[in-house]
Amino acid sequence: MTVQKAEQVLNRFYKYLFNELEDMKYISEKDFFTKHSSTYYHRGQWKKRKKVVERVESLFTVIPPNYTPPQRVKHIPSYVFQEMLNICDIHYPHLKLALCLQAFGGLRRGEVCNVSRNNISYRMFGKDLGWFTIDLREKVQLRTDGKDVGGIKKRRIQPIHPVFLKLFQEVYDQHMKLIAHIDNPYGAIFLNRDGEAMLDSSYETFFKNIVDLVLEKLCKRGDFKSASEAKLLMSGRVGTHILRHFFTQFIAELETTRSPIEVAYWRGDGSLDSAIAYFAQHPVIDEKIKKIQEKVFDKIVF
Repeated sequence: MTVQKAEQVLNRFYKYLFNELEDMKYISEKDFFTKHSSTYYHRGQWKKRKKVVERVESLFTVIPPNYTPPQRVKHIPSYVFQEMLNICDIHYPHLKLALCLQAFGGLRRGEVCNVSRNNISYRMFGKDLGWFTIDLREKVQLRTDGKDVGGIKKRRIQPIHPVFLKLFQEVYDQHMKLIAHIDNPYGAIFLNRDGEAMLDSSYETFFKNIVDLVLEKLCKRGDFKSASEAKLLMSGRVGTHILRHFFTQFIAELETTRSPIEVAYWRGDGSLDSAIAYFAQHPVIDEKIKKIQEKVFDKIVF
């Protein structure tokens, strides 16, 4: 129960007691009613009149606690992401591709749930995946009950970054074999136990379970690296959006990535704000910029 609901219940309870007892030592009738003046038009003039409005006023002054919610964890290393995939192999094989779409293509939670057989395109170069895209320009129905599986923040065609294609191909093939026997009329590829398209809220719940299992696994190992990563996961809130940050972090640190414009393109952003903010805040990017500046300086001097 929220503080507001508790306040409403208590107010109604005291109003009930007041009506039953007809007299209370510290509460009077005026505490339950508010009086305000209304106006009416009479003989060419506006006049005021008093009117009692039966509206229960709050008997309490609610002072919210001095509580600051934990900050969201924004970055995870490849080591932790690999542990997430390992947990998926054991407990949630039907979600491994979902994690990879976020980590290798920067999709948001709702966008992942909108992926279907009808909005994916790819080209094979021999036995290897040459490119893979998800068409997120239109939102279509994916459930027989009409429920919305999740939102699409930015309408676009989203590619999987080339550096991830080899691993992505392996995970994609595994997933399609996993759901090959399920005939979903809308072509949805992330399904619940009833064969309906998965809701983004369900995906979020499963993701939190995956994080909890990773945390449990890291804590049991006892080595310094695992303990450090466990401390990172416990330092704040971990949601599905962390995989989009993982994607941003990875492509921004690539030697071939030269500007925020490229990062914004691969993220599918509508502006450069997020990419520029990331470049400005990330220490690894600062080191990358320093190395480029040193190279330029050396060429100028020598």
